[in-house]
Amino acid sequence: MQSLFTANDWESQLISLYLDLNHYFYVDGWSSCVERFSPNKYPAFDDVEVLCSYLFVRIYFPQLQQVQQIWNTISLFLTSWFPKLPKYNSDLERSKRVILVMIKFLEKISDQQ
Repeated sequence: MQSLFTANDWESQLISLYLDLNHYFYVDGWSSCVERFSPNKYPAFDDVEVLCSYLFVRIYFPQLQQVQQIWNTISLFLTSWFPKLPKYNSDLERSKRVILVMIKFLEKISDQQ
């Protein structure tokens, strides 16, 4: 699997990050780390999109520390890539549920470097 850091432009890196996360989440079973509180098994904005958007902004804009800043950056720059981005409050709740997968992925990419 190609690492997300080998692509040259940000769009290729975003796609690479999404594909890596999708693989780990669904193929490697990381989805078992996520608690499901909703009966909606197929949300319009899925967990991989939540992970990808937050991690991408954190990688490109490490100076952003507050969740509101991260979400604002996602909504400003990535809405063409994530057109079903939910409102801040619902996205915040979703990001809290996938935090264990975020940590696991960051550990994995730090081991690759």
